[in-house]
Amino acid sequence: MKAEKLIGVIIIAFSAFMYYQADRLPPPKFGTLGAAVFPKIVLTLLMLAGGSLILQNFLKGRRAAKAPETLRTQKITSINQVLGQYQWVILAFFCFFAYVLLMDFAGYAISTFIFIPTLMWLIGPRTKSSLAVIAVTTMAMTFGVYYGFKTLFNVFLPAGRLF
Repeated sequence: MKAEKLIGVIIIAFSAFMYYQADRLPPPKFGTLGAAVFPKIVLTLLMLAGGSLILQNFLKGRRAAKAPETLRTQKITSINQVLGQYQWVILAFFCFFAYVLLMDFAGYAISTFIFIPTLMWLIGPRTKSSLAVIAVTTMAMTFGVYYGFKTLFNVFLPAGRLF
């Protein structure tokens, strides 16, 4: 339970730092919305999610305090149990880190076209019917976000060094 509260605090701190950094993005050239609007919206939602995680665990802790002693004394005793509980979060983090590195080299479109299906396949269900969902989601997200940012927001997405 303490680990989840710590994760919530880390999420809030990271989001606050990135929100501050978003102010350093260049001002808009063509319209009133600049490059910082979308990151600020996402980071605000992320801060709210971190706060929600802390609040949920606080309330869960109060309920556990009223529970019998045997439920309160269950603790994670080894690093393997911690890694087992958070293996998908850790995997998603490393996938996202690889995505950011790939975006610098290959650009937004190619790296997103690789990242989304990879993460969905690793974390989601691995059935034949899920392949269609993965394909449609990948196409819609990659080109929808690309089109939205390029034409609606006039935000230039990374082209990458490859191109």
